[in-house]
Parts: sequence; C-alpha cells; structure tokens
Amino acid sequence: MRKENKINTSELVKNLQDRLEVSGISLSRRKCSRIVEELIEELIEDLERGNEVMLNGLGKFIVKERYQRYGVNPQTLKKELIPGRLVGKFRGGHRLKRRLNNKVAKVVDE
Repeated sequence: MRKENKINTSELVKNLQDRLEVSGISLSRRKCSRIVEELIEELIEDLERGNEVMLNGLGKFIVKERYQRYGVNPQTLKKELIPGRLVGKFRGGHRLKRRLNNKVAKVVDE
C-alpha cells in the first residue's frame, strides 16, 4: 500500500532555503518565502492572461475550457445544466516522468 506524502508551501520554503545553503547561498526564510510566493503569483497571472507556462524539466501549466454540459442531481434525479468554466491543468515533462518512473522501479525492486 502506498503511503501518502504531502508537502505544503512552508515546507517547500524550508527545503529551498536548505538547498540554497548547501550551494553556499544564504537567504532568510522570509526571502525564500517571498521568492516562492512571487513565483506562484507570476504563474497564476500568466495563466489568467491565457499563456501556457513551460518550466523545462518540470512540465507545462495550461488553461483548458470545460464546456457546459448536462448532469443529473443525485438527490432530485433532475437533469441540470452545469455551466462551463476554465480550469488549470498540468502536464509533466519528460525529465519529471523519467525521475518518477525510475523511483517507482526502485521501490518495486526492493
């Protein structure tokens, strides 16, 4: 059974700060937090403008349109119109897929 691991923004900031320290770059937690927040905000703003955001090695963030459709309300069994909307999607890049699949292969072999 797979153990579910999650990481939140504050853990991401701490990991970034630790990696930078190993590289000889010393930044405060506050500055690292600001960098992460600005990166996220820039990504969202670009998606709002309709741009695709491609991060080499990681993948591509895109905006897709979900068209309006009909669905059935399970409580009343009435057919209802579900309005269309825009949703953010992520497609993993080759490097990410390769790293994840190598990780899976190592876990299966053990």
